[in-house]
Amino acid sequence: MVCSMAALVMAVSIMGCGKKAEADQAGTEISEDGAAQAAEDSEDENTQIPNPFVDCETKADAEKLAGFEMTVPEQIEGYEQKLFQAIDGELIQVFYASQEKEEDEILIRKGVGSDDISGNYEEFAEVSTAAAGDLEVTLKGNDGKVTVAVWTTGSYTFSIQVDAGASQDEMLNLVEAVQ
Repeated sequence: MVCSMAALVMAVSIMGCGKKAEADQAGTEISEDGAAQAAEDSEDENTQIPNPFVDCETKADAEKLAGFEMTVPEQIEGYEQKLFQAIDGELIQVFYASQEKEEDEILIRKGVGSDDISGNYEEFAEVSTAAAGDLEVTLKGNDGKVTVAVWTTGSYTFSIQVDAGASQDEMLNLVEAVQ
């Protein structure tokens, strides 16, 4: 019986070693408790999340895709409307390009919910709240310039980002023009 037990233990050990060798060749690892874990594949490092935004020809197309309407200024002094994008059932965004510096943009977003949808997670030295009509708006910026405004109303959340920065009054005027 002792010989049978020794043979069984030896067989299990050999099978375990064989499984590890097979697993290593298959790209998995066997942990000490015998559980198989997938090894990171080099292809996973290059996997990217698909862009959820869809370019739209018109604001009406973006509104149809998002499932709600959005009011934005037709004109912003020094800027022109450049691009409408939407995420199905979730968000609309409008880019305005600077007429002087191509890299300066204004981005206005409207989305479902109450989260900050600005997409700007920079640490700002100056964060405050201000009133724009009946709205309470969070303003974020540096050196006296407001870069981001975020607010909610009803079941929607909004954000405006001005790359070049704006005065508080300029930003609040933009906020009042967006619905």
